[in-house]
Amino acid sequence: MKRVVIVDDEHMARERVRELLASHDTIQVVGEADRVSDAINIINAVKPDVVFMDIELHDETAFQVIQELSHHPVIIYTTAFNKYALEAFRTSEIAIEYLLKPISQKDMDRAVKKLDSLPNAPDEHLALVDLLEKQLKKEYLEWLNCKLGDYTYMIKVEDIKFIQSKDKYTNLHTIEKKVFPITITITELEKTLDPKKFSRIHRSTIVNRDFIKKGKRGLFGTIELEIEDEDKVLEVSRSYASNFK
Repeated sequence: MKRVVIVDDEHMARERVRELLASHDTIQVVGEADRVSDAINIINAVKPDVVFMDIELHDETAFQVIQELSHHPVIIYTTAFNKYALEAFRTSEIAIEYLLKPISQKDMDRAVKKLDSLPNAPDEHLALVDLLEKQLKKEYLEWLNCKLGDYTYMIKVEDIKFIQSKDKYTNLHTIEKKVFPITITITELEKTLDPKKFSRIHRSTIVNRDFIKKGKRGLFGTIELEIEDEDKVLEVSRSYASNFK
C-alpha cells in the first residue's frame, strides 16, 4: 500500500486526482494541501510514499515545496502547462511522471504502474530528462486563433507587436495594424509566450520586444515605449520597470 498526498490549489483538481486513484487498491490518500506552506508541513509530518503535486500553487511553485522538505517522497507532477516539464525533472531526482491536465484515467493508470516499478525509477528519471530536452525545444505558442463573425483567423505569434486587455477581451495588435480580440485572459496568454520575446509591462499589456523602437523615462518612475510604425506609446508601470533597466 502506497500512501499518497495530493497538492493542488484547486479543490476540483484534488477531487479529480482522488477519483482517478480510487480504482487502485494499492493507493491510500492520507492528506491534501492547497498551498506551499501547508504542503511542506503535511509532507514532512505524514511522510507519504508519493505526492501528486500541481506546479503552480497560488503565487508560488511546487519547486519551492521540494526545496523545503525533510522527507523526500516520489513526486508525480500534475499541471495544465508543459513548459515546466524539463525543470520539473531536473529539480527533483525522485520525480517519475508528469501528467498534463485534464488527466485521463489512462494517464493515471500509467503513472500508478510506474509506481510499481520504483526500483528502476533513477534510470527512468534520467531517460525522461533526456527525452524532455529533445521534445521541449519548441514549447511556446506559435499561432493564435481568432474568430470574427463567420471567419476564423490564424495569427502568427511573431507578428504580434503588443497585446492589451480591455473589458472582456484580450486584443492582439499585429504588424498589419489590425486588432484581433480573443477571450483568453492576458495572464493565461502570457504563460504560453516565449519570455525571451514577450514581456509584461503592465497588468493589461504585453509587448513583443522585437518591435520596441525606443524607450524614455516618464513621470513617477514609469517608462514609455515607442513601438515601430505605431503612434501609440505604451507605458511600463513601476512594478515591471526593472525588466527594462
